[in-house]
Amino acid sequence: MTKPDTGTAAPSRPAWRAYAADILNRAREMEARTDAERATLLEEHDAADEVLPRLPGDAAVSFTSPRDQMMILCLAATIGSEDRLRAELQQGAIIAVIGLPDDLLKDARRLLPLLLPPGWRIARSEHERRRPGAVAVVEPAPTYASYAQEGLTRTLETALTFDVPVVLLLPEGLAAAKALEGAEVPLWPFRRMDREIVAERLALSWPQADPAALREQLPPDDQLAVMPMLPLMLSLRSKSVEEAVRVLRNTTGASAARPRQDDPNAGAAGMDLPEGRTQPGIRLAELAGLGAARDVTLGIVEDLRAWHAGELPWDAVHRGMLVVGLPGCGKTELARAMAREPGIHLESASYAQWQARGHLGDMLKAMRASFAAAADQAPSILFLDELDAFGSRTGGGITQHQSYDTKVITAFLEQLDGIDDRVGVVIVAACNHPGVIDPAVLRAGRFDQRVTLRLPDAEALAIILRQHLGSDLPEADLAMLGQMALGLSGADCAAAVRAARAAARRQKRPLTAEDLRAALAPDHLSLPADMRRRAAIHEAGHAVVMTALGLGRVKALRLGPNGGETRMRWFDSDSTRELLQRRCAGHLAGRAAEILLLGTASGGAGGTEDSDLHQATRLVMQCEINLGLGSMGHLSVGAPPPTTALLSLPPHLRQQMKRDLDKALALALEILRQYRTLLESLARDLEIRGFFLEADLAVALAPVIGKNRGNSLEPHQRDSRQPISFWRKP
Repeated sequence: MTKPDTGTAAPSRPAWRAYAADILNRAREMEARTDAERATLLEEHDAADEVLPRLPGDAAVSFTSPRDQMMILCLAATIGSEDRLRAELQQGAIIAVIGLPDDLLKDARRLLPLLLPPGWRIARSEHERRRPGAVAVVEPAPTYASYAQEGLTRTLETALTFDVPVVLLLPEGLAAAKALEGAEVPLWPFRRMDREIVAERLALSWPQADPAALREQLPPDDQLAVMPMLPLMLSLRSKSVEEAVRVLRNTTGASAARPRQDDPNAGAAGMDLPEGRTQPGIRLAELAGLGAARDVTLGIVEDLRAWHAGELPWDAVHRGMLVVGLPGCGKTELARAMAREPGIHLESASYAQWQARGHLGDMLKAMRASFAAAADQAPSILFLDELDAFGSRTGGGITQHQSYDTKVITAFLEQLDGIDDRVGVVIVAACNHPGVIDPAVLRAGRFDQRVTLRLPDAEALAIILRQHLGSDLPEADLAMLGQMALGLSGADCAAAVRAARAAARRQKRPLTAEDLRAALAPDHLSLPADMRRRAAIHEAGHAVVMTALGLGRVKALRLGPNGGETRMRWFDSDSTRELLQRRCAGHLAGRAAEILLLGTASGGAGGTEDSDLHQATRLVMQCEINLGLGSMGHLSVGAPPPTTALLSLPPHLRQQMKRDLDKALALALEILRQYRTLLESLARDLEIRGFFLEADLAVALAPVIGKNRGNSLEPHQRDSRQPISFWRKP
């Protein structure tokens, strides 16, 4: 197995600094020779640079550039001293430099000849490997799916056929054990930038500066280790070393709160998820409103702990879960809660995070690094956000865009299948639109279970509000506030609590329940009076008709600055033509109430896909061409097409659909005439109050409930967490 090198201990820090100074002197001498040769050629040819013969080093960055100087310091600190390297080379050892960042791998290969002791040189061909002092350098070649393990193995086998020492350069995305097939070789972890190294680099630019004093002024080692090269190079343009230190401190101070997104060792990178063992916040078992998703995730965590303790075989552990839900319904909070579980590492990534690394090859390197980091930290959960961003390979012709997606999805599938070889890793993914994901990604064995998150109910909302309030408002009626928050997500509740606290803070007073109420239910009085009257009538009409027809239980009526909404709990039943006609009447009830009390209807019931008119049109269209319940008898076209398809339907079908809609509107009007007094009273109260909660509605609608109890479709209920009716400002 691989292990850290203990045969030749790393020398003291002064030794590596002397080693680095020697290397930098060699670099300067080499560059001076190159400059002299170039000047001679210019004089001989009397020509521009581009027509001159190539010189050694012309294709590379200057050996004395700030970037290369920093890289030389890091490599010198990694190796320790020239004597240490010489001792290993003389033994013909295999030396593995591990954990090289992907963007520095080529730099390490290019600078390595400068680090070799005198008499040793890099062998670039089979012929050169036969010469005394030859050193073979082996590094993996990147492919679009992963580092080429087979190619690396073949290259290493070829290098070992010659009696020469081998230096193996391994990127951070490739585990040493995998690259070396379990062989015992010295491992030299690449030393990233730290206070000591950065202080030495600053002293090169400002020789009068004391490196020991600079070290005390620089940011901590962990912040410097993940700092990009750019801030350092900018700091070297400062007028003084003191200003350079300030630049570095300001850079790390501004980014300390966010982990580096391309660092596979940064835990939940890109989502502000620190290590699960230290992050404060709501624990997984305490999350409210996530239903089965929380329970399944708790089971995954328990399985991983049991496997780690040797109590459960790996083939019995849950392989993965896909969490589906609308934005804000709790997918990200679920990931944050997983990160807080002690003993379980969470690695987080997404398509966008990987793609931000650059072109296709860079993206796939980042993908590969995330999977490798999760495997190295087992037991772990790899959380993949926005899985639907990957798209699908099915459908349409081959375009440049689809070719790109095909390569990405193929590489992703290879990594998913590789989880079987990375024992101790479970994948949890989240998406908004599972229908656009490639079917191969969703098959069993990759994601064993799919869980849909819905918006929380009133009870869960009350718990969520308490969790975000903490110790504030201990006497507040959160059950009532939870009812007011129906239709909001956990993220909406968190935003409302922040807004309430901000309002109290601006007025320099303690937080009150009224602050929270105002944040949860924006002031309906900002809606113009005539629109407020119409919106109240519209929503009251829905409440009366849906209750009278026994379609469900109305949970809330609400007015706001942009209109009104009705929320209810549907009762499940068979999809008969009669029931669908009643549901269609329920959707048109708000428009019918406007006609009855105001004489005309407005456009507030239409205009969007979730509008009353669209829902009613969709129902009658399904009856005609999908469900075999219309004038065409048993004919069905299969899956429902978009409602825009009705424009291409024969005129007689469109006329039939119009008659069905007119019939549903007439039914709603008939019911509202019967309960006109109740409708007017409910609309008037809603206009004044701005909202009605379930308990108040039960009292207000009691005459309708009692008279139509036999028409109810209870006891089976389906909770509709989306508004089933809107009236919007046209």
